[in-house]
Amino acid sequence: MLLSRLGKALDRSVGEEFTYRLTTRFANSVVHAIKKPITVAVLDEVIAVMRTGHYTRNIAAALEENRHELRQMALDKIKADPQFGRLSFVPFHDQMVQTAADAVLRVVLEILADPRTDELVSDVLRENLDQIRLAVHSDQHVHTRADAPGNVTVRPYEPRP
Repeated sequence: MLLSRLGKALDRSVGEEFTYRLTTRFANSVVHAIKKPITVAVLDEVIAVMRTGHYTRNIAAALEENRHELRQMALDKIKADPQFGRLSFVPFHDQMVQTAADAVLRVVLEILADPRTDELVSDVLRENLDQIRLAVHSDQHVHTRADAPGNVTVRPYEPRP
């Protein structure tokens, strides 16, 4: 409310264009001064949360939830496979395909339940998160274009009718 009144008074005394330029310069300065510390703080919080997760369990739960659809997809892919298609003339072909699809799902779920897979995913996440943190700290991600994300464009004050 107070800033709005100040903006109106400034517009009347020095003109809208001057107010617009002053506001834009001030807003850009503030954003540039605080965006990196805020980004680093948020990133550190996200990293701390991500390191505590058990993502393979989440993947296994999602696979189990969609087991019927995955089984049908596996059946379709196996039947469409040119190498496996040669076996279509073998007796009990459909049972073999169903057994293969079930085995694939079972093995994938067992791999996801294995603590070694959890450790692998943790290592991958740690390396990627460390790389992201390093990029943010060293400004490797900064865009050089004027319209890059993070550049603020403040529109001039327009009084309501």
